[in-house]
Amino acid sequence: MKKINKKVLLLSAFAVFMAIVFIGGAVIAKSENSNNGKFCTMDAKLCPDGSSVGRIGSSCEFAACPNSSASPSASASPSTSASPSASASPSTSVSPSASASPSATSTPKNRGQINAQEHRSVVANFVQSLVHVANRDGGIGEQVRVIAHEQSLSASTTLQAMQIVQTRSKVKTFFLGTDYDNVGALRTQMVMTRNRLTQLSNLMLRTQNASSTEEIRNQVLTLEEEQAKIQNFIDEQENKFSLFGWLVKLFR
Repeated sequence: MKKINKKVLLLSAFAVFMAIVFIGGAVIAKSENSNNGKFCTMDAKLCPDGSSVGRIGSSCEFAACPNSSASPSASASPSTSASPSASASPSTSVSPSASASPSATSTPKNRGQINAQEHRSVVANFVQSLVHVANRDGGIGEQVRVIAHEQSLSASTTLQAMQIVQTRSKVKTFFLGTDYDNVGALRTQMVMTRNRLTQLSNLMLRTQNASSTEEIRNQVLTLEEEQAKIQNFIDEQENKFSLFGWLVKLFR
């Protein structure tokens, strides 16, 4: 009789657990379906002052440039140089001040979006600044130009991974955890960015141009701060609660 009671208790506990799991999943699914947020494409427009803005709002039109009116048909190609490195500045650049206010940070998803927007803006300024250095400093110019181009491509990969992670289904996250593949892609891009920052620090020692040295130093510090923000984004995603996320990581 005791054995039967134990089996009944175990089966009852398992049934209650599964009921909680499915009810929780249904609630999350309903909440997710009620959120019909629209995601705009991640192209960008370069403003006259050198900053960049992206598409916002339900109409997905470009945000207004600082102290100027927005023109959706404006070109997103930098006018500072015709070289590939100059025209390859991130195609997903958005000015945080133009598209997101602090009041929009009430949910983890919004915080993720703002991090992505900040990254777009920071990398766009980083690339543009390095292009200026490359045009001005013939000694290290070509190497700086290559680094700018590579970081532009890296930014596109980073932004795409961040968007996939932060728009992942809440049901999937609840059961299976975050998108570990794209989190891994973010870590890979961070390592590659650190290598480029090391290269830039070494190039600073080779230039005799004080302006170039100062500009590179400032951009290195800024991008290092951005790296820390991306790491915080990764930690936040990996620390989200999930029922079977530990099992997914075990078999990866």
